[in-house]
Amino acid sequence: MSGKKSLPDDGSGSRDEEADRRKQLADRKAALRWLGTLSVVGWSIAVPILLGILAGRAVDAWLKTGPVFLVLSLLAGIGLGCGAVWRWIKKRMNDGNR
Repeated sequence: MSGKKSLPDDGSGSRDEEADRRKQLADRKAALRWLGTLSVVGWSIAVPILLGILAGRAVDAWLKTGPVFLVLSLLAGIGLGCGAVWRWIKKRMNDGNR
């Protein structure tokens, strides 16, 4: 024996480790939730804009007009995308208040 007295293990070390592990898990879940939110917002804006561009170009080519329908459908896509994000955020905020 080395002469050192060993202190009795009261289990607080394992409780601290468990608390740290739970905090890390909660941090990972929060990061994934944030990433998911960014993904939804990005796709909710990008998809209507891209569909608007494609539709506008198709209509302009079909009617042989300038970029009139491209601009109109682009603006409509921006409006629809922003509206979708607005509704999604309001829903998430209302769900969080319950």
